[in-house]
Amino acid sequence: LAQGFLNFAMSTRGPFLSTSSSVPTRSTSSEFVLGSTAACLACVLSNPFEVVKTRTQVQGELAQAGSRRVYGNAFSALVVLAKAEGLHGVQKGLVPGLGYQIGLNGVRFGCFPIVRHKYVEAGVPGGTWLAGATVGMFGGALGMPFYLVKCRMQTRT
Repeated sequence: LAQGFLNFAMSTRGPFLSTSSSVPTRSTSSEFVLGSTAACLACVLSNPFEVVKTRTQVQGELAQAGSRRVYGNAFSALVVLAKAEGLHGVQKGLVPGLGYQIGLNGVRFGCFPIVRHKYVEAGVPGGTWLAGATVGMFGGALGMPFYLVKCRMQTRT
């Protein structure tokens, strides 16, 4: 849902990001850097919650195998994790998470205007939608290995 909203928002661009001659447009590299930077900042702030989510999910799978529950709820999981492993434990998987965000969002923001222009110029029906789907697919494929490493790092105690 969030990816669909992002692609829709990028396709409408709004009055502040229009491509008229009076408003300067950003280069592809600046779109890539800005998109990656915003996504990385969000990743740094939300990574502790990702670690808690991943650990809670794994705990549920282990509980079915007869292991005891360590975390009662999300808040207690964050507290237990911070006490037991410190800041390093709370931010586990941060580096691959940043790689994932750069691959996923950097590609989407950096390549979308180019791909949309090519599809619209070629007269492809639904070119804007197709451009969003294309760059989303490539960004997802590029970021997925990083996501796998991040999840594996977050499950290790």
